[in-house]
Amino acid sequence: MKSLLILLIFLSAPSFAQDKGVVVNLENGKQLVLKNSTDDPNNYKRYEYIKYLPEIKHHLIDLFYYEGSVKALISNRTGKEITIIGEPNISPDGKRIVSVSASIAYTNGGVMVHKLSGDEYEQEYFLREDGTYQFEKWISSSEFVLKNNRYTEDACEKGGYVWVPEIFSLGANGWISKMGLEKHENCEFSP
Repeated sequence: MKSLLILLIFLSAPSFAQDKGVVVNLENGKQLVLKNSTDDPNNYKRYEYIKYLPEIKHHLIDLFYYEGSVKALISNRTGKEITIIGEPNISPDGKRIVSVSASIAYTNGGVMVHKLSGDEYEQEYFLREDGTYQFEKWISSSEFVLKNNRYTEDACEKGGYVWVPEIFSLGANGWISKMGLEKHENCEFSP
């Protein structure tokens, strides 16, 4: 049994040629080759393997462009790829992924929610907003909390930029957010 487990880990582990790209070994025995293309700024792509996510059976890859970067999730079963804007935050039931990017430059900033069904992905929500969000936690499989960097005079004793909790909930009409702008005793002021 132990040797079977070691074999399974070996088969899903990537092999690297750092200047060439990344080779991902899939569970079906095939290999997915992600080749770097760094000579032309208009077609620049560079891949770096981050880790395997066993809870959703996907590989996480950094994908760098000439200006900006995203993450790629690659199915260990089929090699199918999805691009997300930031680090994946997996729901407790493993059926949704929230990715958040605070980019204010060349990469889309904001909040993105994908629903996973096997190797199929459905983008359920995308809020484009530069430089304002950080993922905090999942409350349940249909609710999560982000910290939202907002200027407000109402949230704390003194005004300024503060990290305000914002709850996102999955309702009958999709994802909705509720920002907690009520008075807080322990405001976390951002620099």
